[in-house]
Amino acid sequence: MDHYFTDNPPKNHDRREIPFRFLGVDLKLLSDHGVFSRNHIDEGSKLLIEVAHGLGLEGKLLDLGCGYGVIGLTLKKLNSQLEIIGVDINSNAIDLVTRNAALNKLEATFIHQDGLEGLETYDEILFNPPIRAGKQTIYRLFLETTTHLNEQGRLLIVMRKQHGAPSAIKYLNELYENVSVLTKSKGYWIIQATGVRS
Repeated sequence: MDHYFTDNPPKNHDRREIPFRFLGVDLKLLSDHGVFSRNHIDEGSKLLIEVAHGLGLEGKLLDLGCGYGVIGLTLKKLNSQLEIIGVDINSNAIDLVTRNAALNKLEATFIHQDGLEGLETYDEILFNPPIRAGKQTIYRLFLETTTHLNEQGRLLIVMRKQHGAPSAIKYLNELYENVSVLTKSKGYWIIQATGVRS
């Protein structure tokens, strides 16, 4: 079976609803074959949501590799003033996240494509990288973020130490002036990058 970072919709759907209560809000999220963390909300996404919300996000937020919408839709539920845009290469994920926004009566925009080419600039970009897609793909997406952040914009990433967080930080330091680890929990690191290098 192909990993979820492809546009290869399942021949047989097995959609299921995952109830998600987090930070005092409730969502219902449809999941299916061929999307990341289809049976439960993964710990990395929960940590990224928690830390990001604590930073007081505002403006336009890009949920890069949005999947079925855990990160972007939860943050929209927590802060209705955020403008949420999700992008994903996986057409099944885009179908699911569109359904999930409607199911939870949340307004957001979703785009089916690989990466950020042709997209606008954003105040916040949040990214839970598709580890199985490989380092080359992940680093390409890191690079693409540099031309899609507003001047005071911020990139937030969740990665596990064992999946290459330390080497990712070294690469991000080539792209951004300020790279830091905001928190570590259960092997997950939340990395913040600001100030695109000229």
